[in-house]
Amino acid sequence: APAPASHTDYLHCVRCLPGGKLLTGGNDGNMGIWDGKEQALIEMIDCRAVMDDQMSLVAGMEEQFKGWGSRPLWVSGMDVTDDSSDWAHICGGAEAIPSTSGRTLQHTASNGGGGYVAIWNLTTRTLTSAHVTRETPQSICCREGNLVTAANEGVVSIWNRFPELKRCGRTWCTSPSAYTLALQNTSLSGRQPLLAVAGTGSTLDVLQDLG
Repeated sequence: APAPASHTDYLHCVRCLPGGKLLTGGNDGNMGIWDGKEQALIEMIDCRAVMDDQMSLVAGMEEQFKGWGSRPLWVSGMDVTDDSSDWAHICGGAEAIPSTSGRTLQHTASNGGGGYVAIWNLTTRTLTSAHVTRETPQSICCREGNLVTAANEGVVSIWNRFPELKRCGRTWCTSPSAYTLALQNTSLSGRQPLLAVAGTGSTLDVLQDLG
């Protein structure tokens, strides 16, 4: 099916790219590349369709990925590398099945749930690697050669970007579900960066020595 000409649901995130371009991620599971100056869509990418077509690039919980069936994904967070904007890093989740009582079932491999982290080459508009997770990542940021994600269940994860996308560390914050994070720029100080994480709780967690 042809990609839509615009997002079909609300937006979760937006990032600026060089040359007046914009990158957007939405609840429809699409990633949009826009020309901000011309106010025009350059390309709309269906992330789920690409992951389905490129299963060899998807690691992690294979059974959970299959459990998603045809349920749509959403894009909840994105970031681009500081040194260039050739790489986009996105995260999101899969729609869970509602129970017969109208409540959403707990996320498991069989009912959908869970989430993913993925790396895209924006120059070639291709997926380079992805990883399926039990938790649902809701925010993501770049840290030199690594990625940091904050997820529901209060999980904060560190990921190696290259040579393959792989989780290399994990910790928990005090919020039951982590929605957003901010990473300190330490290029001038040379110190270990501080990571601030916030979510459904009333506290702000500040972490250091992320590994």
